Amino acid sequence: MAKSVYVDRMQCKSSADAADDIYMVVFRGGWPEPFTSRVGVVGPGDFWDDFDDDEVWNDDIMVAKYISNNVYVVMLAERDADNDLLDNNAQHLDLWRSQLGVVWRTYMTALRAASLTGGGNWPPNAQQLSDAANAVITGMNGLVGVSFKWPVGDDDAIGKPQRLSIAPGDTPELTFKGAGGDYRVRFKIK
Repeated sequence: MAKSVYVDRMQCKSSADAADDIYMVVFRGGWPEPFTSRVGVVGPGDFWDDFDDDEVWNDDIMVAKYISNNVYVVMLAERDADNDLLDNNAQHLDLWRSQLGVVWRTYMTALRAASLTGGGNWPPNAQQLSDAANAVITGMNGLVGVSFKWPVGDDDAIGKPQRLSIAPGDTPELTFKGAGGDYRVRFKIK
C-alpha cells in the first residue's frame, strides 16, 4: 500500500492577526535519474483556516506522497487577500515548480557526474542530500521575494523553509516562526 506524508498536528503558538489562514508549500525531490521533483500547495481551507493563538489541531492532513529516497522541503505561509501561489497567480506556482526543478536537477546531476568521474559518491550520502535540500531552500527563499512581495502578492512566509527528514515511525516536529506567526508542525507517515 502506498504511503504518504501527513501533518499530524499543528499548533499555533501565536498568529499574525488572531485569525491566520495558512498554507504549506511542499517540495519533493527524487533520485536516481531523471531527478524528478514536485511542488505542491496544501491549504488554505478547512484545516488551514482561522488559526488563533494557542490553538492546536490534530487532524491528519496529507501533504505529499512518501518515497523513501526522496528529499522533502516544507514552507509555511500566511494567506492575506488571496493565495499568492494559486488565486489569480497560477503562473507563480508554475515558476516555483520550474525553478526548484532546475535547482534540484542541476545539483543532483552534478553529484552523479562527479561519481562517474571518480570524484564523488553514488548513491548520494546523507550530507550530500542535506546540501541538495539546502540548495532548494535557497531557491525557495529567492522565490518568496518574487511571489510574496508587492505589487505581486501580500502573503507572509512564516519563518524559513526547512528540510523535513522523515521515515516510517518518525514524528518529527518543525518550528516555523517569523512575522507571519509562530507554529509547531508535527509530521508522520501513514
